[in-house]
Amino acid sequence: MGNPDFYQLWDSWELNVVDSTWNRPTGRITNTRLREKGEIKRMVDIRSLNGDNEFYSKDKALRRELISEIYADAFTEQKSEKKLMTTYEAPIMDQKTFVGLIGVDVTLDRFQQIVNRIKIKNLEDSYAFLISHNGKYAGHPDSEKLNTYVDDNPTSDQDFNLYQKMKLGETFSIIDEREEEPRFVSYQPIKISRTDTYWYLGITVPENSIIKQVNDNLYFSLIVGAIGLLLLGIVIYFVSLNISRPIHSVTDQLHKLAKGEIKTKNQLELKTGDEIQEMAEALNKTINKLNLKN
Repeated sequence: MGNPDFYQLWDSWELNVVDSTWNRPTGRITNTRLREKGEIKRMVDIRSLNGDNEFYSKDKALRRELISEIYADAFTEQKSEKKLMTTYEAPIMDQKTFVGLIGVDVTLDRFQQIVNRIKIKNLEDSYAFLISHNGKYAGHPDSEKLNTYVDDNPTSDQDFNLYQKMKLGETFSIIDEREEEPRFVSYQPIKISRTDTYWYLGITVPENSIIKQVNDNLYFSLIVGAIGLLLLGIVIYFVSLNISRPIHSVTDQLHKLAKGEIKTKNQLELKTGDEIQEMAEALNKTINKLNLKN
């Protein structure tokens, strides 16, 4: 038991399986390893001689992996400290015959620590919580809520039922309208090993925090966009200037040529490396030929 969150490991065997002289339908022997004062102890018990209790009888009949509802259990030897726990168990089968159960009792301290560390950056008053498959808080920043039932309908929709939604094992979101300031709540399912139940991790954020963050992002985007347009305008201006200048030079020279001005000093010197330079060179050749004829 190197994991401190594991409080107990146990197995339970049907007596009629391990003891050939026992012919009653009930009765079992349990082996338990538990942690007390930092030490690992072992206990062996004989139970259910006069009949199985309600919980064991139910789990025995289901014959599948299960996770229990959370519960408060005495944790210390003096029985003075109680901690929230849950139990994960699996059946022990011999072909199709049920022979026992094996399980682990886990404290929820670790879950509480994880939930308390979850914060959404830049969204004020956001927090996380954990809900068990039966609708109890298994983790919450407000410790008073632990092991209490979640409101089955925190919305304005009269037909909404949180417990029914959780049984589907799907991600969903709601607007919690129980408080003066509505909150956006997102629920993410957590599959518990090979059980058919889901726990849920919830993240809740005030609507005002989301709106504030959206507005901040919008203002930032507008500022960046305005700066980008300004820079783009400057770039376009200089690019167009570099293109228009040689075109104007060629146009001016053509006007002079049309007026009969064919002096060689009017020749163009353009090094644009494109079609405009080719036009200027062709125009220079034309001026040279006209001068030769004169």
